[in-house]
Amino acid sequence: SFGVLSVDPLIQSRILNNVPTAGNGDLTNGGLSQLLTFNQADNDTRNGFTGRLDFDINNDNSLNFVYKFNDNDDDRQSDGGGFDPTPFVTQGGPTKLYIGTYRKAISDRFVNEVRGAYQRSEPFFNQGPVPQDFIIGGLPFISNPQATFRDQGRNTSLYVIQDNASFTMGNHTFRFGGQYEAHRIDSQVNFDTIPTFSISTTGNLNTPRL
Repeated sequence: SFGVLSVDPLIQSRILNNVPTAGNGDLTNGGLSQLLTFNQADNDTRNGFTGRLDFDINNDNSLNFVYKFNDNDDDRQSDGGGFDPTPFVTQGGPTKLYIGTYRKAISDRFVNEVRGAYQRSEPFFNQGPVPQDFIIGGLPFISNPQATFRDQGRNTSLYVIQDNASFTMGNHTFRFGGQYEAHRIDSQVNFDTIPTFSISTTGNLNTPRL
């Protein structure tokens, strides 16, 4: 039979209802579509804090501790924001740094310092309102108004322990020590965990004909 195919209700609700009805730029695809230029948020909120405590126990022993924290919340315009004034994807992740130091003057010629540090960083790209049943992709002529980007990031831990000593003999000073450093990275990617169905063109023989 011949005629005009009706629009699938799912395509209507998820795609067409969320696409602007008019553009403001050049016509494209032989006049079937039009470019749209609009402003989208690009906010970047940063927070940080640094603190230090020093303790002089006596003339020969001292301690100090440092804590540093920073975090940010950055709008990601480059990761598919649809037509919404606020991007679907944000990038952030706190970083916490802890440092502890113990310094001891063993004698008037021999001083030793032990220092340890731990840093935890969790940079992450956070997804927007991605459909949980399936994603519609491969749209011809238009940009996808749906969120399709999935969470990804990594949790990184850095451990450092070092010992530094100095010994003075006459007009000479000898410095020596050692350091141990370890990294632990837990990478997390949620791509391809939800089925994606792409819209075909008439090049696909299974596409219904008018």
